[in-house]
Formats: sequence, structure tokens, C-alpha cells
Amino acid sequence: MKNTLKSLLPWVALFLALTFAFNHFGGRTQVNPSISYSNFIAALTQGNVKQVSIDGNTITGLFGDGDRFTTYDPGDPHLVDDLLKNHVDIKVLPPERPSFFMQIQIGPRF
Repeated sequence: MKNTLKSLLPWVALFLALTFAFNHFGGRTQVNPSISYSNFIAALTQGNVKQVSIDGNTITGLFGDGDRFTTYDPGDPHLVDDLLKNHVDIKVLPPERPSFFMQIQIGPRF
């Protein structure tokens, strides 16, 4: 029993250290107020949207007054045209690639 605890102790310490490091150095996402897509379109057509970042179907952005927002694209095929027409600065993020460790866990697919 005593030997088992001695052998587990370094593993528990390593696990706690890795958990701390991940939580401390991991990316922090900023939470922006969520608005409805219809309110986003209304602000856009009124010229109140300054910039947007599109990540998949998630749209985060900045209103003209500096307030931030988040909304979700329901698949509007005219969204980019509307953004360009209203002189909005558009940033599109590339799809996220799985990490090296995730690829190892998944392994090759046959």
C-alpha cells in the first residue's frame, strides 16, 4: 500500500502541474454580449457596425460606438455583400486544425 502511494504521488503531482499550466497559459476568450441576428442586420443597415470577425458561423464584431457583440450566421448567402456594401472591415478566420495530440489520439482513418 505504501509503495503504491509513493509511485502514484509523482503522477498526481504531474497531473496537477499540467492542469495548472494549461489553465494559466491556455487561451482566454473574451465574452461579448450576444445579440440576435436580426438586431445585427438592423445595426448593419443603419451603418452602426465597424468591423466583424467571422469564425465558422460565429460573428464577433465592433459597433461604431466601440461596443463589442457576438451573433451567429444562420447561413445568410448575402451577408458578405451586405457587409461590403456598408463598408465594414471583415476578418475571416481559417478553420481550426486539430492539434498534434488530437491527431495522435484519433489515429489514421482507414
